[in-house]
Amino acid sequence: MKNMAATEPFSETETCPYIGMYVTDILTPIWFSVCIGLITCLTFKSCKRRYTGTNVKPNSAAINITLELKSTINQFSETFSRDIRMTNKSQIEEAIIHTQQKFEDTKMALEENQHDCAVEVLSAIKKTNASLSAEVKSITTKLSECKEESLMYTRQMVADALMALDKHQQVKTTEVLLTTTALSEQMDAAKNEVINEIWKTKQTEHPVATEPDEYSLQRDEFREKLIWFYKTTKITVSVSPIFEGRDKPIWNIFVLPILNYITLEKDGSRRKTGNAVHQYKDIFYSHDKLHRRVFIQGEPGMGKSTFMTKLALDWCEAALLHNPENTSTFSDVDTLNGFKFLFHISLRDAMGQREVIQMIKTQIIDMHRIYGRAE
Repeated sequence: MKNMAATEPFSETETCPYIGMYVTDILTPIWFSVCIGLITCLTFKSCKRRYTGTNVKPNSAAINITLELKSTINQFSETFSRDIRMTNKSQIEEAIIHTQQKFEDTKMALEENQHDCAVEVLSAIKKTNASLSAEVKSITTKLSECKEESLMYTRQMVADALMALDKHQQVKTTEVLLTTTALSEQMDAAKNEVINEIWKTKQTEHPVATEPDEYSLQRDEFREKLIWFYKTTKITVSVSPIFEGRDKPIWNIFVLPILNYITLEKDGSRRKTGNAVHQYKDIFYSHDKLHRRVFIQGEPGMGKSTFMTKLALDWCEAALLHNPENTSTFSDVDTLNGFKFLFHISLRDAMGQREVIQMIKTQIIDMHRIYGRAE
């Protein structure tokens, strides 16, 4: 496109020289013929007037001269016209040829310029496309980085909010648990005091021992059936989670787990203390005061369920039966004799149940039929 001005065949002020020569050559003989015709006409009229006014007939010599002059003029005019026609025809042909050559040159120049322009436009389009592709790639990369930063910031904010909420919830849960425990202990203490006072009053009013009533008989009977149930269903444990029937007596494979006290802080966190548990009394009592709830916490497979089963068998040993093969977990097994009943239930088998009495009925009484159908 930069060389178009230099290669154009015609500029705005350029003219064709052959056209100008053709116009000039046509006007000159026309004016010359007009002048000769005027002179001839004037001469003829003058001679005619002269001869007419004097009534003298022109002589033959004058007429011959005039005719010769007219013939000469006609011949000259024909020759001149023929020359003019020949000259004009050759000039016109040359002008046409020159014009066609100029047209062909102009057409070729336009085609070359068009090709150059197309190449330059294509190159400019490619450069623009490459530049736009680079900009789009850069913008996409920036958007991805901004997206990742936003996601990381959002996740961090959510994690911080969840941590703060969990911490606040733990604090509130701990406060509610401590308050509930304190109230329950106070109620239990008041209840025990009232029962003791009633018992003392009854013993004072009726010092003579009475016969066992029906409730006591049924209680002792149920206790015996419960012990029999534990002794027949809990004495073996599975040693292989894959193959069924690989059961061994619990006292042959039981290993006492290492138990340590865990302190519940006010902020809801749990801290392990260095005080180990060596007796049942350490589990159920604190300063000779019975705990309402005891939680045993540990990783899966550490022996929590097996320890609970061994605890049920130790209660049977302390309550009624004495099996020489059963070795008590702790030396103070008589501590368990203070509990009239011990119910071994599994929470995984208590889906949809909330009442402990319903769980006992479903998992012990109904499932294993420790009572007959009539009972």
